[in-house]
Amino acid sequence: MKKKAVSLVLILLPVFLSAQPGFRSVIDSTIPCSSQHFYIVENMPNPKTSAKKMAEILEFSVRFNENEKSFSEDIFIQCVVNCKGKAGDFQIQECPSEMVNIGCQVMQVLKELFTDWEPGIQRGNPVDVLISIKVSVNDGKFNLTGS
Repeated sequence: MKKKAVSLVLILLPVFLSAQPGFRSVIDSTIPCSSQHFYIVENMPNPKTSAKKMAEILEFSVRFNENEKSFSEDIFIQCVVNCKGKAGDFQIQECPSEMVNIGCQVMQVLKELFTDWEPGIQRGNPVDVLISIKVSVNDGKFNLTGS
């Protein structure tokens, strides 16, 4: 009897959850298209928003405290650009300890606004590519480059 009850709950749980307000389906456009990620491909992904425009958005969005305005450091954030050109799975790869506040803000802005890309191409097919974005901070100004 217990086995039947457990399997019934597991079958009905997705139906129950999908009817709940605010439920977000597990299927998401930022999910990788395959289990394999490329690091280097023939045509690397390109963002649809320019690096200069994103730097301007970061300068407007990120709030510095007085000590942080004088920092000149680099923050590295990685993400996956899937075969549909959607970026997701943003993570801070490297960030100096004194800039954790700035790093978290930068990652949040990138996660929300830097999601549309041209997908990477390998052998004529769009593929998932793991990329790294270098965000340089110099006296309160930002500069973005990819690697």
